Amino acid sequence: LFRSRDLEAGCLVHVFWPKVKCALLRDDLVLVDSPGTDITTELDSWIDKFCLDADVFVLVANSESTLMNTEKQFFHKVNERLSKPNVFILNNRWDASASEPEDMEDVRKQHMERCESFLVNELKVVDPWMAQNRIFFVSAKEVLNARMHKAQGMPESGGALAEGFQSRLEEFQRFEKLFEECISQSAVKTKFEQHTVRAKQIIDAVKNIMDAINVAAAEKRVQSMEEREYHRDRLDFVQNDISLLTEHMKHQTRQIGR
Repeated sequence: LFRSRDLEAGCLVHVFWPKVKCALLRDDLVLVDSPGTDITTELDSWIDKFCLDADVFVLVANSESTLMNTEKQFFHKVNERLSKPNVFILNNRWDASASEPEDMEDVRKQHMERCESFLVNELKVVDPWMAQNRIFFVSAKEVLNARMHKAQGMPESGGALAEGFQSRLEEFQRFEKLFEECISQSAVKTKFEQHTVRAKQIIDAVKNIMDAINVAAAEKRVQSMEEREYHRDRLDFVQNDISLLTEHMKHQTRQIGR
């Protein structure tokens, strides 16, 4: 990838990746990787330029440390501009916990509580019962290696892997499934919302036209009924005059005949 020295921190570099190598890309998904929440001071303009139409945000945190203030600050800024953004948290490098199995559960619980508090209490983007499906403990490196092995026809668990690899792989797969579901649901709302609104506007316009036609038709019906009654009365009057005139002429004819 050629990188110009003239590129600034707020620039967007497009990387085109074969869709056959990533199933998500087949649905026209665009992945945007931020330069790092502690790299640029232009977070506000970066969010305004590239994040306002985002369907999902994924915070990739280092599980060997706690959530950083810069990471929290970024999502607070996002939360100010978007109403309840979809946020996932990946506690990456969780394979390092295998070296200290006696503390692993306590560390996981601590991370879970802090991440849940961030999503539920600080950002207020999910309810407590949903937080469990937004926080994951994974090793991206392990998953990448496993999939490279699989692509080469080798077992996914091949190579030197830390204990607990299978559970971390399954957790990553669960994240992928929920991420894809969230993307799909959000896409229906964001991509088709304008079409839905436009369709509703068209339906409302057609309804107004039909209502106007119905009112005009009702008025015309009343007018036609009044005109019919008028012509019916007029016809009766003319027929009565003709009858009287006929009788009068008959009488006059008889008088002349005498």
